[in-house]
Amino acid sequence: MKNKGMLVILIIMFIIAVTGGIIGFLESKKNKPNTPDNNKTGTITYKYFLEEEEVEEMPVNEKIIDENGVEITNEIYSFSRLNCSNGIEGEFNLEEWKFIPKKEMEGTCELHFVKAKYEVTITEPINARLDENNPKYINREETGRFIIIPNEGYEYSKSICSDNKQAVWDEENNALVINSITKDVSCKVDFKLKELTVNIKVNNGDGSTTKTIIYSDSLAEVVTPKDGYENKVFYVWFNAPIGYLSITKQLADELAKACTGMSVVQYGEYLSEIDRVLDENNKNMLLTVLT
Repeated sequence: MKNKGMLVILIIMFIIAVTGGIIGFLESKKNKPNTPDNNKTGTITYKYFLEEEEVEEMPVNEKIIDENGVEITNEIYSFSRLNCSNGIEGEFNLEEWKFIPKKEMEGTCELHFVKAKYEVTITEPINARLDENNPKYINREETGRFIIIPNEGYEYSKSICSDNKQAVWDEENNALVINSITKDVSCKVDFKLKELTVNIKVNNGDGSTTKTIIYSDSLAEVVTPKDGYENKVFYVWFNAPIGYLSITKQLADELAKACTGMSVVQYGEYLSEIDRVLDENNKNMLLTVLT
């Protein structure tokens, strides 16, 4: 009986020991942090993003031949950043244009790219022409300048660009300026007829006035000569005194004969404004004076 009692005690102690070991093992597994197994190998799954949108293939800069026959890289894209799971580490090699991990492991890496340059499209304008040397692409975050020459008599009115991108008109250089370009952009530019100011000064009569007219329109203004000046010559100023020699010659040789006995004098010298400089050889305006 004594031996049987000892055997029972030993069995109970064995069961307690085994149970304690099992519980300890389970607790250690439960509290042990989940760290990646650096010795584990596997395959990395890659995902590619261009301008924050997922694409099927990795954006790659193309190789082109320059004017000297040398192969160069047309840098359309730039590497931005990477995001890998499962503790995968490595770097993106710009020369080889690929991600080089420190160790091949099971996991996923997101490779993000941005455009290094952006395409700018200026819609062919009406009443103006684009300079043939305007750039097609602008480097990321740089400013683009696009020369647009208005037709004679026209000036800049407004511009509308995609994604509400703001553009500024440089009147002195006839250029549309777009600052800090960070995406492809297209712009439509409108031009309008110029508004011109005509100053009419009447000496020895009534009718001096200032008129605003649209480029190429005709202007008619009534002037009343003072007594004794009915048959005199009226000089008209268009922003500034102009054309004295040609006016004198025309009035002396032609106008006096043509207007004898008439109440309407039509002065046939035509004027235009090119870059705010008056040019009497370009015809666009007719000034009629009633006497």
